[in-house]
Amino acid sequence: MKILAIEASCISCSVAVLDGDKITSEIFVNNKLTHSQTLMPMIENALNSAGLKIDDFDYIALSHGPGSFTGLKIAGATAMGLAFGAGKKIIGVSTLESLCYNLPCTPHLISPIMDARKNQVYNALYRWEDEKLKEITPPRALSVEELKDEINEDVIFVGDGVAVYEAYFSENLKEKARFAPPNLRYAKASSVAVAAKNKVLEKPDFDYSIENFKLEYIRLSQAEQNLKKGLIL
Repeated sequence: MKILAIEASCISCSVAVLDGDKITSEIFVNNKLTHSQTLMPMIENALNSAGLKIDDFDYIALSHGPGSFTGLKIAGATAMGLAFGAGKKIIGVSTLESLCYNLPCTPHLISPIMDARKNQVYNALYRWEDEKLKEITPPRALSVEELKDEINEDVIFVGDGVAVYEAYFSENLKEKARFAPPNLRYAKASSVAVAAKNKVLEKPDFDYSIENFKLEYIRLSQAEQNLKKGLIL
């Protein structure tokens, strides 16, 4: 199984190639350039490094959210364009779920946190059981105070929200709180690829066509919220 995976749901951006059980290429950047500038060149470089073309892949996998509205839209349009042009199936993977694949051996509760601004995070709680990832709570947007109140056991935080809220959770959860190191903290396309492969193996009969793919924003964008409140005419 060959999968081209794209992760562009946050400030970092990455592309990876999975061939069977092996990641043959991965490119990761975490800079101030926009994904519209970096994504297509990264895809081209990843394909060249792996010695493959789009036609060689079985699936295109994408971190479908939650995350940056702009990043998700850019990545979604790119992935769907590639899938449509090459006649490929597309697999959507939760950004929060893919972050857990950065920490596959931890016995602790895993709490991915992505900065949603306004003192909120995108979050879900997970746990590894018998080498399978179990979802404890569904993806949601909630305040850091609400998340803190939910946690009553040892937990490891992962995601770009760690850089923003590590001090808060350290102070309020004390010794129960652990944090992924910088090299494992950010969403990565290689983790998206492995999560996507597992999804196909668990649900081989699911229709992974473009028509069934959608981005998962969790909440409305600021512009949509303003429109709903009547602040935009």
